[in-house]
Amino acid sequence: MARLEGSGAIAGYRVVEGTPGTIVQAAHLLARFESGKTCDQIAPRVKAIPFVTRIDSLAGEIDLLVSVDADSIDSVEDVRRQVASVPGIATVTTALVLRRHL
Repeated sequence: MARLEGSGAIAGYRVVEGTPGTIVQAAHLLARFESGKTCDQIAPRVKAIPFVTRIDSLAGEIDLLVSVDADSIDSVEDVRRQVASVPGIATVTTALVLRRHL
């Protein structure tokens, strides 16, 4: 490992949360913004929240779809609380995933 790091073949490490086999509860959070807010303003703050695995900007009533793969329902609740507290987010609706088909 040290040789690979020294040669530059390995430039760094990162934690990937919610990897297959560790997901206990998945959910989607549907966020609406306060007037005048944009995805470019909100998404970077949401991206920093643990267990967030995907963020999609949407057209229509919902502004942002946040996918969560968590280790517990309590973690989903914590992610929801953190997303709801991001400045510029007006409302968050939680949709728990019952089963993945793909």
